[in-house]
Amino acid sequence: MEELPVTITIADRKYKVKIQTDEEEVFRNASNLIKEKLEGYARLYAYKDKQDLLAMVLLEYVTQYIKIEEKRNFKDEEVTQRLEQLDRFLNEQIDIRR
Repeated sequence: MEELPVTITIADRKYKVKIQTDEEEVFRNASNLIKEKLEGYARLYAYKDKQDLLAMVLLEYVTQYIKIEEKRNFKDEEVTQRLEQLDRFLNEQIDIRR
């Protein structure tokens, strides 16, 4: 995969990053979402500088990430339990037929 140098703006600062060409849209969308969130927090809350807003955006996204991970882990456990039940059932059926 080919790397592409891009400049992403976050909180009025430009960051030069190298990304895979197929990730460019994702990075630009992320930059736009961060910008929108910063603007939203700026309208709602008093702040000293953009770092305060960045901290709030970060907190929101990390909280969402943790919730998603917890749901995923719960679903993984649920799937594992169901597979174990199915395995026991199939083993019982095999034993009955013998």
